[in-house]
Amino acid sequence: MSFASSKHPHPSATKLFPVPKFLVMPFASVDISEGALRAMKLERTSYGFRVEKYFEQMLPPETIVAGTIEKPGPLAEALRTIRREFKVQFVKASLPDEKTYLFRAEVPYVQGADLKESIEFLLEENVPLSPADSLFEYAVMPGTLPHERIPVIVSVVPKDVVSSYLSLLHSAGLVPLSFEIRSQALANSLLQRGDMRTTLLVHIGHSKTTLAVVEGGAVQFSSVIAVGGTTLTSAVARAFSVSEQEAREMKEKKSFINTTSNQEFFSSLLNSVSVIKDEMRKVSLYWEDQGNDSKGSPRKIERIVLSGKNSAVSGLREHIALDMGKKVDIANIWTNVASQDIYIPPISYLQSLSFAPAVGLALPWPVSSQMYHA
Repeated sequence: MSFASSKHPHPSATKLFPVPKFLVMPFASVDISEGALRAMKLERTSYGFRVEKYFEQMLPPETIVAGTIEKPGPLAEALRTIRREFKVQFVKASLPDEKTYLFRAEVPYVQGADLKESIEFLLEENVPLSPADSLFEYAVMPGTLPHERIPVIVSVVPKDVVSSYLSLLHSAGLVPLSFEIRSQALANSLLQRGDMRTTLLVHIGHSKTTLAVVEGGAVQFSSVIAVGGTTLTSAVARAFSVSEQEAREMKEKKSFINTTSNQEFFSSLLNSVSVIKDEMRKVSLYWEDQGNDSKGSPRKIERIVLSGKNSAVSGLREHIALDMGKKVDIANIWTNVASQDIYIPPISYLQSLSFAPAVGLALPWPVSSQMYHA
């Protein structure tokens, strides 16, 4: 098994010199999270891409715990379904952020030399893993010119974690072309190619929320907290003494706005939303306290992008924007797929918000070059 940086042609080159279809290896994306397994296969068209197939399977509780596969059976069964229905053998799969270490570094520039050797010497200084027990990749910061030291962002994953996900895929008859951390898959989906703004991505998933600072298209920092859609649903169910299904329906119909007629619903979600906002503040403060950027300007988060279907609770975006004092957008996961003026995907807008990592994996290129290849 070898792990190395992906080499992709410039997008304009692929338009001018398209790869013959018989040379393109068909694959599906597989996004594995604690609450669900989602997959997608995109087909290239004259207007971009279209969704050829998609798949979503909710998982039993504790199938995956803190990124560790505890019950491989349900996952393997769902993966076999993907292999059968998608008619593919190859996949690009996600790895959990909880098991990934990220750090920034500057390494000496030597013409014609691979930076990997220099980075390997820095591993033990920056992560609690030995080089023998880890796999790492790096991305050179965009706009970097050759000089004495090269700024890079390095991601490190324990070998045993990659091996466990590799074994899972193999047990279902699937061959991974590459692995990629979920937060980078989010960035590939949610940030338009060429968007260099420093962005805080907030993906409110089934049971957890992932936060990632992205600069130059590459994830620089990420964190995961144990608050997600199920937390919000349970809070509403308790407050109104209703079933989980009724609580989910209320989240879709009611607004997170503190008015007299809506105060009970607002109050039911406030504690959980406050935990997410507190983590957003911590991440923002951490990032902005890191000194100046490469241009000598103070670091700052320029905007926030929300994804996951629970991010679409009416009024939540406005509440976070007011509290954080920053521009907040709800994600468009199709921004790198095709213009929705031309193509309407077969997934509802609300459901699509949970497919953001799957779309990022399904695109035939990453925004950055940071990928783990099997």
